Amino acid sequence: MPIIGCKYPIEDINGFNIDQNKSWILLDNNSDNKIMEKVRNSCVIKTDKLGYEYLGDRYDGGYVIMQVADHPYSNQKEKVLYLNTNDSELLKSHILLRRVLLPSYIYGLHPYWNNAALIYCREGYKSVFEYGLKQEPIRKQVNNNG
Repeated sequence: MPIIGCKYPIEDINGFNIDQNKSWILLDNNSDNKIMEKVRNSCVIKTDKLGYEYLGDRYDGGYVIMQVADHPYSNQKEKVLYLNTNDSELLKSHILLRRVLLPSYIYGLHPYWNNAALIYCREGYKSVFEYGLKQEPIRKQVNNNG
């Protein structure tokens, strides 16, 4: 099986000059960096060192949250993929941050894909299909064949 890879530049945020005309994947651990703080404050799901809050519901504990956020310095409605965690050990278990083989999925939308945000915490995965909708636990689905 061939290996297909993508090459992304990895930059240290300290001293980083974010380009307004590029999309970025930003990884944050609730740092005190001004760029990260600006992105974090613009996100729909609010995160901090203790947990996260969404639609008035507060969760305290370890998490990894992937969400699309506004680009902090673009006036052209650019977006960034923003990942934040308060527990780096959870990064090792997050399904989308590991090498995965994607099977065809003939039964409709896969519960991990096509969400505005995917939350991973000690209790498992939760999805926010569209901002404004409730976060829903993703339950393992078993079909009749197994």
